[in-house]
Amino acid sequence: MIKVGQVRRCDSLMMVVTGYNKVNSWWEGIYNNGLCFCMKGESLRYMPVIAEYPTWQEAVNSKEFKK
Repeated sequence: MIKVGQVRRCDSLMMVVTGYNKVNSWWEGIYNNGLCFCMKGESLRYMPVIAEYPTWQEAVNSKEFKK
């Protein structure tokens, strides 16, 4: 299940899920190189969850995301 506050791995980058856009059914987030993303949940499901935090702010400040 995809949730806000998850740290996921996308190839060599780490990403944090920051929100969900109900209008377009897209998940929003940020990569550890500073780029933002919007993508469908089908794509996110294939990226492994590294850590999970109660809020996306905590996830962005985590040691897993800063790697």
